[in-house]
Order: sequence, then C-alpha cells, then structure tokens
Amino acid sequence: MNPAVHQPTSMQLLTSVQAYSACNENSSTYLARAQNLETEMRALRRDIHSNPELAYKEFETSRLAEETLRRLGFTVRNGIAGTGLIAEIGSGKNIVAIRAEMDAVEIDEFNQVIYRSRRPNVMHACGHDAHVAAVLGAAEILAQEKLPGRIRIIMQPAEETADQEGHRGSYHMIANGALDDVKAILGLHVDATMPFGRIGVIENSLLELRNSFQININSTDNKTPTGLALGRLLTQLLEQKSNNLWRNANLQVSQINWCGGEDASFTGSFYADESSNAKLCEELTKTCTSILNDHYHLTLQSNAPQIDMHKERIKQTFSAAQETLGAENVVAIRRKSWTKDFSVYANQAPASFFLLGTQLPGQRMIQHTSTFDLEEKCLPIAAAVLASSASKILSDK
Repeated sequence: MNPAVHQPTSMQLLTSVQAYSACNENSSTYLARAQNLETEMRALRRDIHSNPELAYKEFETSRLAEETLRRLGFTVRNGIAGTGLIAEIGSGKNIVAIRAEMDAVEIDEFNQVIYRSRRPNVMHACGHDAHVAAVLGAAEILAQEKLPGRIRIIMQPAEETADQEGHRGSYHMIANGALDDVKAILGLHVDATMPFGRIGVIENSLLELRNSFQININSTDNKTPTGLALGRLLTQLLEQKSNNLWRNANLQVSQINWCGGEDASFTGSFYADESSNAKLCEELTKTCTSILNDHYHLTLQSNAPQIDMHKERIKQTFSAAQETLGAENVVAIRRKSWTKDFSVYANQAPASFFLLGTQLPGQRMIQHTSTFDLEEKCLPIAAAVLASSASKILSDK
C-alpha cells in the first residue's frame, strides 16, 4: 500500500484519532498521556531543530536527551562513540529497546519559522529532531508504568554519515551493548508524504532471509575425480550468479576444504525473499545432483526462525497501533525507505519499524531539502504507539 495516496484532510484524521481515543479506554491511556506531553515534546523538538548538529558532534542534543532521561529515573551510559547514549529503567530479564537518531545534515534551511536552524548549512532535514522528542515522550510514559521488564533507550549518533572507518552510529551502539539481551527493538521514521494522523507499520521483516549451506563431496565410487568435480561445481555456481533466479540472492562461497584426496567440502550462503527461497534451495540441490550424482551431502540451514520472531514483534506493534489510534488510521506497508541503518539492529534482534505520518496541510515535503518541515501534532501519536508497542511486547509471555 502506498502511504502517499490519500484523501482525508489533516483535520479529519485528527478528529478520527481523537474520537477513537475518547471512546476506547485502552487507547486513551497511552494517547491521552502522550497528548499531555505534547507541549513538552514540541519545545524539545524545536530546541533541537534550532541547534542542529552533524554526525558524531551531537553534543547538545545528547546533553538534552541525557538530562531528560536522568530526570525520569533512567540510568544512563554516555559518551558512546562520543555522543551516543544507552539508558535503562525497570527490572527483570525482558528488555525492549527503542532507538532514535540524533544527527542533522549539511543543508542550509530556507524555512521562515521561529525554530529555524541557527547554524549555517546545518539542518534537521530528515526529522531526527522529531524522533528524539517522540522517543523521549515514550520514555516518560513508560517510566511511570510498572512494566514486567526493562525499557532501554538508544540515542544514536551518526545515522546520516559514517566515520573514517566506514561505521555509522548503529555499529558503535551495538558494539557497546545496545542490543545485549533485548527481546525486541523498535524504531520509527517521519514521513511527510503520509497524512498526519496515520502511521504505516512495515509488515515485512527487515532481516533478510539467509540460507547457509555446506556441501560435502566424496568421490570414492565416482568416476570423476574430486578435484575436477569440485571445479565443475564451483564454475556452475559462479555462472548461476548472473542468471535471473540467483541475481538478487548474493550467492557466496565462503570456504573450500580440499587437500588433494577423495573428500572435499565447501560452505557458502545466499539471501532470498520468501517467495523465491524454496525455489533457490531446490535449484542448489539440482545443481549438486547434476554434477556430483549421488556423491555428495548437502546441508541447508536458514534464519527463518529468527524471521518468525520479527514477524511476531511486527504483529504486536501493528496491534498496539490499532488499539491506540483506531484501525482506520493504521496501514501495513512493505516499503523499506529509511530503514537501511535500522536494519543493522534488525540483524541482531527482533525488530519492528513504522513510518509516522507528518504531512503539513496541503503540502508534500521532500526530505533532505532546505524547506523540509513536519506537522508537530504527530509527536504524541509517535510517543503513544512506541509506548503501547513496548508495553505489549514486554507483557507477552
């Protein structure tokens, strides 16, 4: 579903969300509490927007986040990759993490608003200022709850730009324990092409379906020598990498073991979308059989069980969003824009991600432009969905 296709006005969607909240006790618990924090979140977002900071230089943004989290009772570990924070509250083994990015981009802001950037050629033209404000709003809501577990807040530097070694902030946060023992991680991104009042939950796992394989060859009773059979198989696999079936599967051979005898083995891997996975596994088996006859053993292992965990977390986020905003304001989408960096986390832990409708009335904003802006009324919606989703996941047995 394309979230940019819409008819309702911003006011109609706001009325829809408010009406649902008013008549639904479960939703109003989170949404009403988030709406009570709207002024606070708006002020924080504007403060950050006025003082944007580039990757690995988010010192003031980090300070504001740390002060807020400590005030709420979180324990905070700071100075990760310079400005990153990992904060935690609660007790128990279950942990749900919520991540926000803090950096701005090198763009000169043209907006004539009271909170416009005060720094030449630096601007929050991607919405990270709103992400920080919304996540801190969710942190405040969750800090007041008796949850069966812990909430971990990840304030990440450098989502937009890598360091000299090619690493973005997500790498450093994970290396410093941001995902240790987490049950799930939640993320979001503003979408100024989606109507305010709606969110789109990405329904497909951000973790790619990966198959690892090992092929053991034994030519004791085979007329083809092991070395020749091994060479033919490798040649065939390399040729297949360029055909339609394997083109997007990133087929890789990682290790070859052969010392000149009758036995040999090699290992590798490939990625696949779910619709073509079975076909690719079948094709690999056929290739082995055609070249090696019965003189091989193929072992295949996939990360499908981990993807099932992702799907469960996504389902819980979708349910939490519907309970909070009403089913008519929540859509399932397969769009993956703005999720590349968050996918680094998804490769380590079950994850769910949603796009937050932030379109200003009558305007269609493009990110990374000098006139990018968003509807600030989205902040309570984001905070409420994050808080309700985290609570639902923690409460899941």
